[in-house]
Amino acid sequence: MRNSPGTLLNGTFALELDGIGTQHEKQVVTVSAATGPTITRGQFRLNLAGNVSAVTDCIDFDASASEVEAAIEAVYPHIDVAVARSGDGTASSSYGYSWLVVFLNATSDPMDVVQMNVTDGPANGVSMCASVNPTSGSWAGGSGHTVVVTTVDEAGSDLTASSSISELEEELGLVVQAAGGRPIVGVQKTLADAEGAVTFTVSLNGVDGDASQVVCRTEQLFAASGVPTCSVQTRAAGNAIGGSFRLRFREIESTHSPSELTASLTHDVSAADIEIALESLVGIGNVTVRRTDADEIDSVGGFRWTITFLGFGTLYDPLRTEDRGDVPQLEVISALRGKGATARAVQLQRGNELGGKFRILRGSQQTAPIDFDATTDEFKTALMALGGAVEVGRASAAAPASGLIPDD
Repeated sequence: MRNSPGTLLNGTFALELDGIGTQHEKQVVTVSAATGPTITRGQFRLNLAGNVSAVTDCIDFDASASEVEAAIEAVYPHIDVAVARSGDGTASSSYGYSWLVVFLNATSDPMDVVQMNVTDGPANGVSMCASVNPTSGSWAGGSGHTVVVTTVDEAGSDLTASSSISELEEELGLVVQAAGGRPIVGVQKTLADAEGAVTFTVSLNGVDGDASQVVCRTEQLFAASGVPTCSVQTRAAGNAIGGSFRLRFREIESTHSPSELTASLTHDVSAADIEIALESLVGIGNVTVRRTDADEIDSVGGFRWTITFLGFGTLYDPLRTEDRGDVPQLEVISALRGKGATARAVQLQRGNELGGKFRILRGSQQTAPIDFDATTDEFKTALMALGGAVEVGRASAAAPASGLIPDD
């Protein structure tokens, strides 16, 4: 943050991440209980802007961030809010949850919002929510239920070159939380020069992976201080997965068996493209693939693909595809980038496949154990050990039920 030589740095600035800034009004709605074990049901409503008609629909005690956001925006469609939920309903979060609500609008003219009030909460006795939704609106589980609203950051651009490290950490922490990260920010600050210019070094420790560029807003700032600048530079990008990988298939689980490799697959390859790549390999047969998106796995770009093998061919007869039960484990050859980036294949469920041994009983006698796929000679030898002459023929599982097909 610099100023023209000979003039002192003056005014305020704001910092934004993904459109959420330190200049935006932020309020926290908190549901809690004095004692556990857990809250099992309860609803409340929020009153906006002190207007008795501006009341949300009933909100569940454990509503998602998107549900709270929709409830608020339904009251005032012209208001745009961002909501982030924290807490897990256990004793560590007072058996409840908190919602950080950020009121967004024009960047240069942040909205100063009257603090929301709680309507029809647990302190209101038999509330409208409880009378309309008796199975979910009334409060149960634990005791001493409360719902409170607190303003944690009023609207306005109030950061200055003289702001302390703790002030910047607190305000940016709320921004990071609202943007989907954890409110953990590290800040370092240089001493001011003759014009009052300083440099803040910010570490977004609560953001896993690479973060968007922070933007410095100066629309209302430095009005009488020459030509100041507030610029942001990325010193080091966050850790994020990139690169590619390949899949290897061996029909026989042996290092000496023939194998086939897919072409290189990007770290975020679609389910359809993995399906095409696998089905192009000799011996795979038909597969279906489902991809779990990155935000359900982690925040550094990880994905999970679940592959189901529908039909299994052979390397030596690729046109023949049949249900053959268990499939050899796929291998992953990684060319991924990113600190600690790994890729592996894990078997979730073995294919259904016949195996093992059995015995034949004749009177009080029984054969030795016979392999499930014994040849006719092996089967005949086992039976003849019981005495007498026998003739044996073997049919494959796909043979007609009307007769036997000898294999030799």
